[in-house]
Amino acid sequence: MSKEHAKPEDARVIRAKIREWICDDVSSRLNFIKVNNVYGDRFRVNCYTKTEREHSFLTDNKIERSFFVRLSGGEVTDLTVEPSED
Repeated sequence: MSKEHAKPEDARVIRAKIREWICDDVSSRLNFIKVNNVYGDRFRVNCYTKTEREHSFLTDNKIERSFFVRLSGGEVTDLTVEPSED
């Protein structure tokens, strides 16, 4: 089974909400947000930032934050499970 990409209108709604959720530190370095439909109304959202390499002109893209969200009736709900600190 292949992964589906989010419909453009769904991806726009999700990206807008994610931009509200991420902190200023991440948003200042944000390169792009990738939204993939996992199944039904559930989406994996990865926030990529640019990271400069030491002693180089090249930059790397790094997943800084990742979310698992649900889109229902235009509302985005964060379903991300935070790791326990055991």
